[in-house]
Amino acid sequence: MSREDIAERFKRDTAEHVMTIRHDDGLYRHLQFSNPDRRWAYWFQIITVPNALIFRGDGESFVFSRLEDMFAFFRGPIGHINPTYWAEKLTSDRDSVMKYSQDLFNQHVADDLKQAEADWPGVTAAWEKKVSGFFAEYNTEYEHDARAALNDFQYLPEGATGEPFRFQDAWEWQLKEYHWWFLWALHGIVWGIAQYDAAKAASEDTYLVWSNEHRCWWGPNRSGYAQDVWKAGRYDRESAAAICQTRSWPQDAPPPEVMVLAPEAGRGAFTVDDFRVLPEMMRQRVEEATGKAISDRDADQSAAVTA
Repeated sequence: MSREDIAERFKRDTAEHVMTIRHDDGLYRHLQFSNPDRRWAYWFQIITVPNALIFRGDGESFVFSRLEDMFAFFRGPIGHINPTYWAEKLTSDRDSVMKYSQDLFNQHVADDLKQAEADWPGVTAAWEKKVSGFFAEYNTEYEHDARAALNDFQYLPEGATGEPFRFQDAWEWQLKEYHWWFLWALHGIVWGIAQYDAAKAASEDTYLVWSNEHRCWWGPNRSGYAQDVWKAGRYDRESAAAICQTRSWPQDAPPPEVMVLAPEAGRGAFTVDDFRVLPEMMRQRVEEATGKAISDRDADQSAAVTA
């Protein structure tokens, strides 16, 4: 099953899923996704605590750790996943996400035999005799047998002299690929975060805080900074306003911080095209918020002088 097939399968499997928020307190979240009419069919949960995200459901569970807020780590466009990088952040069994692929094995073998056929005519047929049919000596559905077949096989055409054909450096071949359930789970995490963001945006405005001083976003929980808008902290209006009102600034300088609407505020899931225009959209929001803060400050000063 290709990665494209798994992405399409995820869409089918979760077409009727709804989200239930079982717990939502800062970085402590517990989200349930299931079909109300078939709760046992491909249900899954996303659970977060500081520095960890747990995915559990119909198959094996996975635990990831990278950032304090793991939603910031995984947040992105629906349908786009990064298995290689994300697998590096697993704190659960990393080996479980890879499985032997007979298709990969057959492709490696076919490539080598195609090149070898000119110098060792009949080598492909000799190989097929070893691994196919009722009298096959190896069952390449299993990695152990497949590796043994590669190691043991040699062929020299009848009547020929010289070195027989052998598979060279076959021990270096990568014969494993990501298990379909792991890829399905990654799609579930990205999709689930998007559903959560949409629900939060519908219920309340969500803000980011931009630092003109450091040229980046405030991080989650007023801690650190982030260049990536998806790794920035999310704040309600009151909290964001409180951050931006804590300091005055020189007359000839921009405000140290400004609050802007988060990109997900008031909308649902994002398309790939949305993500392409996102940097310019957020730049404009920062520019507008900075201009407004300066205008408001000047107006307040003028009012104070008049009074």
